[in-house]
Amino acid sequence: MTDNGKHIRGAGSLIRIYTKRGCELRQEIKQAQAAGASQTELNALSTELEKHQSKFWYLSYYHNGRQIRESSKTDSRMVAAKMLTKRLGEIATGKQPAADVAKIRYEHLRDRLYLDYRNKKRKSMWTDRKGNTYLPNVKPLDAFFAGYRANAITTDAVHKFVSHLQDKGKANGTINRSLTALKRMFKLQMKDGKLYTMPNIEMLKEADARDGFVTIDEFHTLRDALPNYLKGIVTVGYFTGMRLGEIRKLRWDMLDLDGKRPHIRLSGAKTKNGKPRTAPLNTETVLVLSLLKRTGAYVFCGEAGGKTRLGDFRKAWRSACVRAGLGRMICPSCKTTLTDHKCSQCDEVRTYDEQEYEGLIFHDLRRSAVRDLVRAGVPEKTAMGISGHKTRSVFDRYNIVSDDDLVDAIERRDAYHAAQRAEHAIQRPAQQRDVDGAASRTSKEQVN
Repeated sequence: MTDNGKHIRGAGSLIRIYTKRGCELRQEIKQAQAAGASQTELNALSTELEKHQSKFWYLSYYHNGRQIRESSKTDSRMVAAKMLTKRLGEIATGKQPAADVAKIRYEHLRDRLYLDYRNKKRKSMWTDRKGNTYLPNVKPLDAFFAGYRANAITTDAVHKFVSHLQDKGKANGTINRSLTALKRMFKLQMKDGKLYTMPNIEMLKEADARDGFVTIDEFHTLRDALPNYLKGIVTVGYFTGMRLGEIRKLRWDMLDLDGKRPHIRLSGAKTKNGKPRTAPLNTETVLVLSLLKRTGAYVFCGEAGGKTRLGDFRKAWRSACVRAGLGRMICPSCKTTLTDHKCSQCDEVRTYDEQEYEGLIFHDLRRSAVRDLVRAGVPEKTAMGISGHKTRSVFDRYNIVSDDDLVDAIERRDAYHAAQRAEHAIQRPAQQRDVDGAASRTSKEQVN
């Protein structure tokens, strides 16, 4: 294919695109003109040529030294000329050519987000078994928007994505994490000057902050139900309030178990907020860690041991929580508690992958640690230093008020009222004597 327009750098032109046969006919017309052919013959060739040219006018212009051709989608030269003028104006103001914008796909948006995370050394990136990095909240976007052009991800498309996840039973908070990632993708492209608009992405209303926590007795019951290779990691999680990602990365050279003040020293590279901190260890945690076998650099390894650090253990965790009475496996259809993988309501056997879990999660140990520190009278600033909370707002979400706290508050108020009444009962007779004495003196003065 070729065209019949003349191109000048910095300017643009309207052209027609010709097929291979059209190019041959153009050459024949030039040869016929040179040979002095009659007008009738030339008109016949021109009529044939029109059958081999594009129906629409094409815009031809340059951007950063690169020629761009874009269909005007119209056979009106006037309309195409106005479109060309608009494109040249956009380029003059530094905007990306519309033809380039149309080529941007969802995968480009996602890759730009991942690049931003890598450049800023964000620690929320996950790594799969093949060594590829990813974000869990981007996975649903990958499945739904794969192959989409960026300009096809409209507000309506976002609404369909939300409905799709809701139909799969995803919580609003989970959906919001994916929407936040999608919004960030568009903003990065707009910042780079590759996109000019983005869909309206509205967040869903989320449920209140999770209030899961365990008492010391419940923790010991849970630990007894866990396999031996997980007893150490839950002990560290419960008594230090460390994040699971931080615990997984622990190496033996980061632990001081023999000093006067046993502790774990976390460098800024190992913590989520990038700030180093020290996590003191109590006697029970030191004892549990001392019993672990040192098979490699990492403190916590998989069930088979070895030199690699601990991987995913959700299945073992859920099974232990069910045995400890801190969780349950439910039917995805009717939400009935399953017994031996069978739903009594639906009368169907559910495989593990089909079942849904409801109950305690590992992060609840962190919540419990924060709550226990505050209840024990530890100053909140010190507690934040131990748990690694950077902002007060997030710390307050962890410092959850339970029903027992509310009952305890009422009991304390009643005790305060009782103490006030007792004090008032002691003071009243003395005050009454003072009042009676004053009244007696007044009566005598009146008689005299």
